Order: sequence, then C-alpha cells, then structure tokens
Amino acid sequence: MRTRIAVVLISLMALTCLSSAAGRKYGRFQPPPDRTGLEDVHAAVAPSSAARVTARRSLDDPIGTVDTVGFTWYDEQQFTTCGKQIAVDHDGYVHHVWTNGTEQTNTERHVYYNAWDPSVSQFIIPNTNNPVGVAIDAAVKAGYVNVAVNNEGYAFAAFHQLLSGQTAAHAAVGMDFLPHLGAFTVTDVPHYQDLKIIYPKIACDIAGDVHLTATQGVPANYGYYAKGTPNFDADTLDWGAGFNPEDSTFYLTRDIATSFHSSRVAMAWVYFSSAPGYGPDIYYKTSEDGGVTWGDPVNVTNYPPIDTSCVSHGGEIAICNQDTIRPHVDLSVILDQNDVVHIAFMARGFYYWLNVNGVDSVGPWLQNDGVSSIWHWDETHQEFNIIAERTDGTLNHQLGLVQALCQRPSLAVDTTTGYIYCSYQVYDTTQWSLGGYIQADAWVSVSATGGRTWSAGTDVTNTNGGQDAPAGSCLSERDINIARFVTDGIIHMQYELDLDAGTGINSNPEGSITHNPILYQRIPVDQIPLRPFINPFRVLRLDSTGYPRGLDTTLAVDERHSLKPGQFTLFQNYPNPFNPTTTIQFDLASETVVSLKVFDVLGREVATLLDKAKTSAGAHMVSFDASHLSSGVYFYRLETPSLSQTRKMVVLK
Repeated sequence: MRTRIAVVLISLMALTCLSSAAGRKYGRFQPPPDRTGLEDVHAAVAPSSAARVTARRSLDDPIGTVDTVGFTWYDEQQFTTCGKQIAVDHDGYVHHVWTNGTEQTNTERHVYYNAWDPSVSQFIIPNTNNPVGVAIDAAVKAGYVNVAVNNEGYAFAAFHQLLSGQTAAHAAVGMDFLPHLGAFTVTDVPHYQDLKIIYPKIACDIAGDVHLTATQGVPANYGYYAKGTPNFDADTLDWGAGFNPEDSTFYLTRDIATSFHSSRVAMAWVYFSSAPGYGPDIYYKTSEDGGVTWGDPVNVTNYPPIDTSCVSHGGEIAICNQDTIRPHVDLSVILDQNDVVHIAFMARGFYYWLNVNGVDSVGPWLQNDGVSSIWHWDETHQEFNIIAERTDGTLNHQLGLVQALCQRPSLAVDTTTGYIYCSYQVYDTTQWSLGGYIQADAWVSVSATGGRTWSAGTDVTNTNGGQDAPAGSCLSERDINIARFVTDGIIHMQYELDLDAGTGINSNPEGSITHNPILYQRIPVDQIPLRPFINPFRVLRLDSTGYPRGLDTTLAVDERHSLKPGQFTLFQNYPNPFNPTTTIQFDLASETVVSLKVFDVLGREVATLLDKAKTSAGAHMVSFDASHLSSGVYFYRLETPSLSQTRKMVVLK
C-alpha cells in the first residue's frame, strides 16, 4: 500500500509544493462560547460594518467568484438529499468531490477529488488549465459521493461502489494518504449481510473519527449507521461491527452532522408512515458520546392524519390544501457553535382539493406541482420557520423525476457571527430546455436570529438559459450544496451546471447527456442581504403547532447597524410576481403615522393596507391579498407626514 501511494506522492510533489505547510493559517473556527448561562443565539452581536442590502445583479452575473473543479457526463450528483460534496479545512483548503461520468454513454462512472489551494488560488490536481481532478475509486462503477475533513486536513470521501464480482452496490469510504494529496485508500464498510447499502452521508468529529449514515434504498427503505476510526500507519479505517440498522426511512433522505468542539453527533431523516392519511414526518436523534450510544428518535413534525373530509366539512379549499403540506424527499442537518441541532427540509402538498364545475373533490398526490417550500427547525426554539417557497400553480413545463420547484436545502454556520446560511435550488419557470424541462438557479438565504427569521433569498448564480434551449445551451444549476462552515466571510458552494435541463441518466431520459462542469463558487457574505426577510409567521401546520410565539421581527434587522434618523425604507414585496398573496416590508427610523396603499397603472387606488396608522420604529410586514385583482402591474406606496416611497409589484395568475 505504501509503495503504491508513494508513486502517486512523487508524481504530485511538484503540485503539492505549491501548498506547503508554510501557507498562511486561517483563523476560521472560533472557540465555543461558555455554555454556562448561555443566552439565546439571536442575542449575539455581529461585527460592525455597512448595511448588507445589495442591489440584485443582472442575469449571467454570479455573485462572487466561480472556478471549474472538473467535468462530468453524469448529470445527477445526488438523488434527493445532497449532503456535502465540498468541505473546508483549518488551513483554508477546499476539498471537492463529484461523480464523474467519464464517457457520454455513462458505462464508466467514478468518484473524483480535487482541492483548492488558498495560498495560490487554484486547484492542485492536476492544474488550473485542465481541472479534471483524480479518481478516488478503482471499482466497476461508483458514485453519489460526499466528503468530510478532519482537524488535520485529511479528506474522507463516502460513496457507493460496485466491485468486480459483486451483485449489489456497497457504501465505501476513501481516506487520503496525506492532506489534500488525492491518493485514497478505499474500503467497503462491512455489514452483516450482503445488502445494497447506498447513498452514504459522512461527517468527521473532533476526535478524528468518521460517522456514516446510509440507506438500504427502496423497497426496504431502512437506514444504517457506522463509525470508523482512522489508522494512518496502516492506511485503513477500523469500522468495528460496521453498519448497524437504525430506523426506517423514506427515499434517500438521511443526513448526519457532528459538533466541532464536543462529541455530539446528530442524524436526521424523513420517515413515511404506512398508516392511512399520515404521510411523511421529520425525525432526528443525537449521540452525546461520539456515536457509541444514541438517544431515542424524536418526531419533529409529528403530523396528525390528514383530514380528507376537510372540504366536505365546510373548510375552504385554500385552507384545506395548506393543511396537507408534508415533508418530502430532502433535508440538511448541522450543529451550530452552541451544539444546537438545526434541520432544514423541503415540503410540498400531499393531497389537494379541486373545484371542478362547482364540485369539490380531492385531487391526487402532487408529484410535479408548482408549490413547494423549505423550512427550518432547531432544538432551542422548536419552531417551523420558513426559509423559501414557490407557489407558481400549474406548471407549463416539466421539472423531472423527484423534483420540486424549490428544493435541496444545504445548511452552513458562520462561527464568527453565529449566522446560519441555507443554499437551495429554485426552478425558474421562465426558462426551459428544448425538451420542455425547466432550468434552475442557486439561491442563498441567511438567518441572523438562530433560524427564527430568514432573508427573502438571493439568486447567487443568475444564469439565463433562455427558452427552448437546445442541448449544450441550457444553464441549469443542480445538486447545489455549501460547506458546513462559512470561513473568512466566504460561503463555499459547489454545484453542477447542467447544459441540458432534466436528468439524462434515467431509464426514461429527461434531457440529453452533456459534458457538464462542476463549479466552485466563493460567495462573500456581505453580498447576501439580511433583509427584507420572508414572512416569519407563515404557518407550516394548520393547527399552528410550532408557530413562532413571541417573535420580535425587529431582531431580523441587520444588527450591524442601528436604524438612524432618516432611515426610511420600503422593500420590494416578496414573492414578486405573486398569486394571490405577498408580503410588503418596510423600516421606520422612529414612531410615526403611516399609510400604505396599492394603485393600478392608471393611478386608481385598489387597496388600502394601512390608513394613517400610528406605527412604531423598526421593521414591519404587511400581508397583501390580491385575489380580487386581475393579472398585471400595480404600485404600492408608503407615506408618512414627511416621506413617501413607491415600488412596483406584479400579480400573475
């Protein structure tokens, strides 16, 4: 083993010398706070700086800097939950992994690795002129890889592979021989039966051990856990008993996270009850001793059965449909600097009610709908706080298999400010491929309040692939995920840019197989505005369980500067365009009398939301329901005795 890797070491020596130990250290991971008398996360005060409200950039103008990690003919990096395909170590090196279809036919599929050297701002394997990386596996076929790094900068890549002579794919882990070298020793994770255990997610703890969760997949849908201890002298991982069966799951929606200053580990998953009417729920459990023992699973959402007679009992269709929102097929879990578990998950309609020719009826399960949302929950507040949503109604083009309009959350924490970031994928219904599949962008939202309030979101890629775009011309970001730490004010993001929207590797291909780049985007946090924020009182459950009580929305105002006299701001409504409701947000520097009205393009008043209302200083939100208005352009105006401001909104039905 040592001889084989020594050859690789010599061949790469000229490259790795660019990233010697003499490179600068990054003071990125702050020491944990004293947990004695720990105050609520949202009370943390961030460093002072200018207001973080940045103008939206134009299309095809990404926020931050983008570099190419490598390429692939395989246009599906993950199926449902993304996990982490990017990680940052203590020295600032950024570790990237991806599934590389090396041929257009996808008969060859392997997992690849590359690393970004911060001292020279380039990839080290093999060079920036041809950034292809290096293969981790030597299997017949491998893919769906995640990565984690330990405190010394060693990368651990988890994936599933099919070895020669095997009939079922097995989860495996590759361990790098030296930090950011790219010479991996790969071993299957043992299990007591020859089972197909696939789609692993991985995390490293402070002791250097690796923690793995994976699933047996359909139809068994059972989750597994394993803990490995590296033996660097022998270039092996000691897995002990290997995989242990854990909990029933749903699809491939498991994720795992570790603390960066204690022995705490957390796993989260979606569980689908077979009981009639219940649908999926979010579960999680924790270990306080590095995975040796685990607490009981906790049902976070704990939904009652759906009332399928809601409409016939006199309920309004809109309200009855709201009560059918359930978690779907992807989630993300992290531990923040206070060891609090945070979970972000996607939800969509489980049933829906229709009114056809005056008759109310229950429609089918929404498989390809234009209604989806992303939610946050944490152990401290135990509330459901919305991160993002899209409610575009009936779609004129397709999303694809197991896709939703707003999906794939990925969480990260800034240990300096305590802010939490979430990236996600949003399909843009104004862009589609020649084959009729909608193209997507990468978005980021931020919470300065421990997850209780979230910014309305920023499109960080802004690509425009156009309409009826032929293969090779689409610009559709997919499999978006961010490293679990924000470092030196940078969000580290990786995604695949699909040049023909729709997954081409399915048995029923949705798009052509194109040679797609894997991209690394470095996003400055000061380019992600903290406000306006999405309505924090949006209810996930009709019975209001988990509703944020006693929430002071002024906490979501940028705490790095105070409102000063003269600061009077009317924000763009969100969402916009909308149908039928939107939220209008404004800031006041001091208490005053306020009017907020809506006008059509002829200047006629169509709605009065506030009429000379005495309003306190701070951030305020007003909901506007345009059900009575036709599609078109409208204007809303905020007035005080001394100031006024007008913005445009679009009703799109």
